[in-house]
Amino acid sequence: MVFFCGLVIYATYAGCDPMALRKIKKKDEIMPYFVMDKLSLIPGLPGLFVAAIIGAALSTLSSFINSCVASVVERRLPKFDIFKNTSQIYATFINKILSLVVGADIVLIGLAIIASNTKHLMELGIICGNLLNGPLLGLFLIGYFIPNCNLKGIWTGIVGSTVFTCWLVIGGLIYKKPTKMLPFSTDECDALNFSSVNISSFQEVNSSTYNSNIEEANDDTSFIMSLYQISYTLYGVTNTIVCVLLSVVVSYITGNLKSHEVSPKYVSPHVHKFFWTKEELDAIRQKELNLDDGVTEDLNNQPLNFSMKINDNDLETN
Repeated sequence: MVFFCGLVIYATYAGCDPMALRKIKKKDEIMPYFVMDKLSLIPGLPGLFVAAIIGAALSTLSSFINSCVASVVERRLPKFDIFKNTSQIYATFINKILSLVVGADIVLIGLAIIASNTKHLMELGIICGNLLNGPLLGLFLIGYFIPNCNLKGIWTGIVGSTVFTCWLVIGGLIYKKPTKMLPFSTDECDALNFSSVNISSFQEVNSSTYNSNIEEANDDTSFIMSLYQISYTLYGVTNTIVCVLLSVVVSYITGNLKSHEVSPKYVSPHVHKFFWTKEELDAIRQKELNLDDGVTEDLNNQPLNFSMKINDNDLETN
């Protein structure tokens, strides 16, 4: 949807660039400008647009803050003696303080200030998301399709892929050649859009702005420089691939897990034939069925202990 909106906006303003007209200062402002310029004729739509953005942001942030704080309060704090026997009022106060620190008021407002001073907000968000989600996707793919990877290999893949992608990000920020923009012009602009300013001045600004982006910043064609030219939208794919490859190689070097150490029921059925023979699969399944039947039988043989209090007659049955 985001890329489709970009195509629609480009088709709308390719002949009359609002950035060259100085109606917007950053490329990130083109979407709100498009809504107000072309869709404001529908009553209430700009307000609905703003409400949708704010609602989506708040719903994401609230779930993020609540999950982080709940994890800390329920899992980490009880390990300390001072928090083991806290009252409900004190626990609520701690929850609010942690929400203040972990959540929006300090960390995220600081990030918003940093983002407001960046040239490409979406690029920054996608890069941060890919740094976190790439190794996570690689971890799930390994667990589902490559069951012979061991713990050393998996940790090496996660850490190594993250470090590699960070290196690509830093190198790309320093050495990446400027993005080649699609051509814009001001030839189709209405004369009313220019007020008293000469159209030639806008054409000069427009051509200098975008032609500077098309110029080659570095003629180096080495392999390292070619890596720095990878699009930021592909960092997640690169991160995932490197994570899987490192995990497989390191697991092979340090000793893969044996087939009997992993249950086939946790692995995709499509790869069973690559790690287990049919006889091994049948034996493992029969063993697991026997274990399940044994547990069920033990539970059935245990006596039932229950208590029921009847308030009306003050009777207690054991």
